[in-house]
Amino acid sequence: MQLHSFLLVNENYNLILTYAGTGFSGYSGNNGLTTNAQLSISFGLRTDSISNMYFADYFNSVISKINKATNTTTIAGIGRYNGD
Repeated sequence: MQLHSFLLVNENYNLILTYAGTGFSGYSGNNGLTTNAQLSISFGLRTDSISNMYFADYFNSVISKINKATNTTTIAGIGRYNGD
């Protein structure tokens, strides 16, 4: 299983939606919609007190932030794709 996206599960409506990532490994989409971003082995999703989300994008060597408007921004790292 490759971790190139984050899924949102809504048990009330029996839905599984892509929240972030295209599902394809890469590094693109910075400062744009999360569903258009290419991630590469991402994990460690955390939230802050104002509902921003943060995650590690391992093969891209970055820490990224998803804001409430569902835009992805690199906040730390060099942003170099080293994946498959």
